[in-house]
Amino acid sequence: LQTHDVLGSGLPFSAVVVTDLAMLTKADLFRINETCRTSNIAFILAVNHGVTASIFSDFGPHHEIFDLTGEPTQTLAVSNIEVMPSKSSLLRVSGVEDRKPVVIITVAQSEHGLDD
Repeated sequence: LQTHDVLGSGLPFSAVVVTDLAMLTKADLFRINETCRTSNIAFILAVNHGVTASIFSDFGPHHEIFDLTGEPTQTLAVSNIEVMPSKSSLLRVSGVEDRKPVVIITVAQSEHGLDD
């Protein structure tokens, strides 16, 4: 992680992504995260446990999030993810023009107003 010439590119690592917990102990994860943090390298832990998944990210002490609403984060269950190759004019998505690809994520806990 300390090299400044990854694969001969002349560039340092910019992110470390861990996706398999079977090979690492909790102490290993903490050590890798701390090394990334002190080296200004993003650390992302993304794990899947059957039908559930978790993501942890640490972009370092200088990363700032500007939350306009101040609302706390939520844990939500995603029930469906669909990629539409061409957005219909019937679908309104802020920032996405008609006939452009769009990703639709359905959250299981959200009320959609389509119930009878």
